[in-house]
Amino acid sequence: MNKLVKTLSKTDLLKEFLKSLNGVLSITNKELRILQVLIDIQLGNTELD
Repeated sequence: MNKLVKTLSKTDLLKEFLKSLNGVLSITNKELRILQVLIDIQLGNTELD
């Protein structure tokens, strides 16, 4: 059996996860990006100026 494997960096993992959820949520790309930034802030992956 063949399986598809995609290598992701830690920063791209959240983005890809949210893209997979987008099929269920049906949100726009802008809303998806805002959700990604909010989660990054919550996890401490993004520094605020």
